Amino acid sequence: MIDEGARAAQAARGQNSYFDKRFEALIHPVAPGAHAINGAANEMLSTVLGSCIAVCLRDERRRIGGINHFMLPMSSETAGQGPSRDAMLYGDTAMEVLINALMRAGCDRRHLEAKVFGGAKIAAVFDQSAIGERNAQFAMDFLAHEKIAVRSRDTGGSSPRRVLFEPWSGRALVQHIDPLATAEVARTEARHQAQISARRTASIVEMF
Repeated sequence: MIDEGARAAQAARGQNSYFDKRFEALIHPVAPGAHAINGAANEMLSTVLGSCIAVCLRDERRRIGGINHFMLPMSSETAGQGPSRDAMLYGDTAMEVLINALMRAGCDRRHLEAKVFGGAKIAAVFDQSAIGERNAQFAMDFLAHEKIAVRSRDTGGSSPRRVLFEPWSGRALVQHIDPLATAEVARTEARHQAQISARRTASIVEMF
């Protein structure tokens, strides 16, 4: 019989996982619009953030946790419609999906604690709307509303971040990426934003 910790760990494994000798751990990358949960020792979840936010949630008693990666605060979905394929890029959907995944893995919502990362101001295309700041504020407001304690936070600034989260121990490591890498992170986020806008426009046209 597979225990819940092992079951949760299985959900995080993917083709892009790799072993990092520095941490003696198996690393599972998490892309924008994705999430993963894990409960295995010596396994970590990783993501790279610009103006995006990653929220790490963990049940301290079960030693199971997860991470998401969202680009925008609120979904544009209208009432009564199902989620679009871009839904996980929005904070409101990304948070609910992660919480529900953890609960299915045996976590107790009352025992969840959070760590919040990202929300930098790096891409000119986003600067006019202060999207990084809005993303960070959304995450904090959501967690406060859900009464989930925030144990640590590293948001804002002007540099991208690489986050490594070890759900089993609760350890989170943050590396501020060299400014030379900022342009590539900005291009990646701008590309995702353009895809969202294009699909939204196509959807509106189809409705007519």
